[in-house]
Amino acid sequence: GFGWEGSVTMNVANRFRLVVNGALPQTRQYNAAMDFKAYVAANQAQWTQWANDPTNAKRTSDQNSLATVQQVVNGFQDERAQNGTYKYRYNLLGVYTVRSGALRGLRIGGGSQIYGPMIAGNQVDRPYDYIYARGYRLYTASLGYPVKVRSLRWDFQLNFDNVLDYDRALLNGM
Repeated sequence: GFGWEGSVTMNVANRFRLVVNGALPQTRQYNAAMDFKAYVAANQAQWTQWANDPTNAKRTSDQNSLATVQQVVNGFQDERAQNGTYKYRYNLLGVYTVRSGALRGLRIGGGSQIYGPMIAGNQVDRPYDYIYARGYRLYTASLGYPVKVRSLRWDFQLNFDNVLDYDRALLNGM
């Protein structure tokens, strides 16, 4: 597959820098799990024989295992979007720099990472019936200041991630 991605950096006035980027990924899987599918194909006749043998004490377990393996194989479909693919992703970051006065050089920044819904998996035995994890946003802040000591210039910056304490559980796969 393919997708779109772009980034723009702007100096808005002389004191404010803004960075915006975004992505609209469109992934697809091809030749998915070929080794696993070949292994299953080479052994499926024997497994089916065991699962259908009325004298097999583990017949029910073997039938369930065979059905599970077949569902897994059916999930490896070519052209299917990959798990973990977001519908969209955007980042915004702005930094304001004080240019004069006692606080000259002070930088104050803030930003957001915006994650769209993500493919977490699919319905059993329906590889194109995707299940999406909910999208979310994270916010950041920063504070920086340059300091000159003798002939050395030091630049300190504090970064604060997840400022609003986003703590909802994230579904990453099924």
